[in-house]
Amino acid sequence: MSSIPVKENGGVPFPYPMLSPHNYTMWAIKTEAILDAQGVWEAVEPAEGAQVDAKKDKKARAYILQCVPEDILLQIATKKTAKEVWDSLKTRYLGSDRVKKARVQTLKSEFDALRMKEAETIDEFAGKLSALSSKFSTLGATLEDSSLVKKLLDSVPDKFFPIVAGIEQFYDLESIPFEEAIGRLKAYEERTLRLRSNTNGTEGELLLTHAEWQMRQKGSSVDTSSGGKERGSNSSNRGKGHGRGRGHGRGRGT
Repeated sequence: MSSIPVKENGGVPFPYPMLSPHNYTMWAIKTEAILDAQGVWEAVEPAEGAQVDAKKDKKARAYILQCVPEDILLQIATKKTAKEVWDSLKTRYLGSDRVKKARVQTLKSEFDALRMKEAETIDEFAGKLSALSSKFSTLGATLEDSSLVKKLLDSVPDKFFPIVAGIEQFYDLESIPFEEAIGRLKAYEERTLRLRSNTNGTEGELLLTHAEWQMRQKGSSVDTSSGGKERGSNSSNRGKGHGRGRGHGRGRGT
């Protein structure tokens, strides 16, 4: 996404994002934040019953106009206030109320179907949930933290079951912040990776030792079996050649 640096009173320039056909959601989030930092966002969304300051309105309108491509600029140039310009763009890219409701339903279906893959990290999956939350907000809907937390805990793979069970047992899922749930899952994920890394260093040795132990056990059983026969045979031979064997034999004969 290209951007245009704009200086305010000779200070550090703000990189205003350029609107494109495919980035409206991210563009709106960034532009709102910048206009708010410039102190002119209230011209776009004034408080109920508040009078819009004319200078702020002109500034906000000017900032927005320079962040749209020329073909769109020509279509919204007739809008005289920052709010009119903003609302015009919002309607153009998000559609009417009916279209917005349809898009909200689509997002809900996408949210319900979302599951974390085995190869994904907590950060990657949480990023998907946050992106969906931003899209909901842009359409005038909201995803509460409690919904995001429950979705996160329900969607992670089974390897996270111990920490999920702990969170469900010791925290109120209706009040725990989404960021805190992410942090606890990330801590568990990193600790598991460290343990796995430490174990992998000795795993080969342990397997080799186990294999050697099995071979020795087999060898020992073979030696014991064959050794027992040999000793038995030698003992029998010695019995034939020595007095103890002969005496024993005679004893049986008398």
